[in-house]
Amino acid sequence: MFVRSLNDLAAKVGTRVRFLVELRQAHDVQVYWYHKNQEVSQDSRYKILHEGNFYCIDISQLSVADEGPWKCVAESPSGQASSSASLRVIVPKGYRSPVFLEELEAILTAEGTVSLECKVVGVPTPVLKWYKDGEEIKAGDVFALTANANDPTSLGTYTCEAINCMGRSVSSSRVRVVSRESSLRPPSRKEMRTPTPIGPPPVLLDELTDRKVKVGDKARLSIKVETPPEVLSVTWYNNSKKIEPSDKYRLSDEGGGRHMIEISPTELGDDGEWKAVVKTEGGYTTSVCKLTLTVPRNYRAPRFLDKLRALLTEEGLVSFECKVVGYPTPTLQWFKDGQELKPGDVYQLSGTNSLGKYSCIAKNCMGEADSSAELTLEDIKAHLNEEEKEQLLATNIPPRFIQGLRSRDVKIGDPIRLTVQVTVNPPPNVTWYHEDEVILDSPKYKLTHQEPGLFHLDVTGLEMVDQS
Repeated sequence: MFVRSLNDLAAKVGTRVRFLVELRQAHDVQVYWYHKNQEVSQDSRYKILHEGNFYCIDISQLSVADEGPWKCVAESPSGQASSSASLRVIVPKGYRSPVFLEELEAILTAEGTVSLECKVVGVPTPVLKWYKDGEEIKAGDVFALTANANDPTSLGTYTCEAINCMGRSVSSSRVRVVSRESSLRPPSRKEMRTPTPIGPPPVLLDELTDRKVKVGDKARLSIKVETPPEVLSVTWYNNSKKIEPSDKYRLSDEGGGRHMIEISPTELGDDGEWKAVVKTEGGYTTSVCKLTLTVPRNYRAPRFLDKLRALLTEEGLVSFECKVVGYPTPTLQWFKDGQELKPGDVYQLSGTNSLGKYSCIAKNCMGEADSSAELTLEDIKAHLNEEEKEQLLATNIPPRFIQGLRSRDVKIGDPIRLTVQVTVNPPPNVTWYHEDEVILDSPKYKLTHQEPGLFHLDVTGLEMVDQS
């Protein structure tokens, strides 16, 4: 039973107020406090106190949100009793909740420090709190900054929280790097301004958790984002490298704010730090975890015991031979002149069509190895008929210089024409070099071609650097 019940109160916003009750018998009693039917727990503004038969809740820095019905409920094994009262918050005419006139700007200066700037007003004067990636920045905190051009959050997302008794306002900003050129002149505020976030940054309901997986097995990482607001994008990173969707990495939106990446199979190199970057109109939020890969003792990376050989059989077909070991058993990929040969593909790998470079790539979760072989004219000559030999010789004659380059002495500033004549069957491609650097057509260098097989390089305005 209540000897002293709650009384209605009225107090000025920003002041301190106390609700007090006295119970007739306080033995084996639990007391709970409610505001607008929501249970209130002790925190920085609410202090719940108990001494003897007296119970009270102390509200410091009274805010507009504290107005309304309050209730105290006392429970014991014998039953329950409650007492209710109303709190009215008096707001002076001039009081205003915090408003950002200029949103937060986080700028990486030429000195390598981060400058945080904003303009916020409110009455009474708001108290400001600063955060980096959701962690409050306290006096004396030192942060190491590392940049990744592909990750907009690599330098961190900074937030300023402005609070007074009338309310709370938040502004967030990614770090903007001032370029070396622009650091020579003070950039305008318009140039420095980052897009103004619309609303608070994303809220994560489920974050990434550290995982341990056997190499070669499938791994799933997932997060859950509070919606609304709408998630604009979720980007995944492994050791600061952006992950693109592929046969190995499957990125999916499972609905209800759940986003997942599936890694199948995991390979050496997939371990380490994984990060999900969530973007909404309010800014960015990140979640980080560590993926640890366990490696059984008998696992081995692929290794070629016998290198690849490409042979032409008596039937005129190409046969591939090699010996490769590794555990788990490696998968093999075959290539001809850089183009993969897949099951079901049909290739005319007989006769002269078999000429080229062949390679085999052996891969498992421990790594990969490759081996190459080339099928040359000498290898297949014995399998060609006379007509094929004549055709092959006609199309495989190397070019020959009929007229080559000769040394010249030329005065600086004068033009010069260099000319060569080359055999034209089959038609050649001619490339010019100076000191092993390829010469391309430009205002200074003009490349021309005349029949039959004459190629010219005209150089205008010779300089010392053209000497060779």
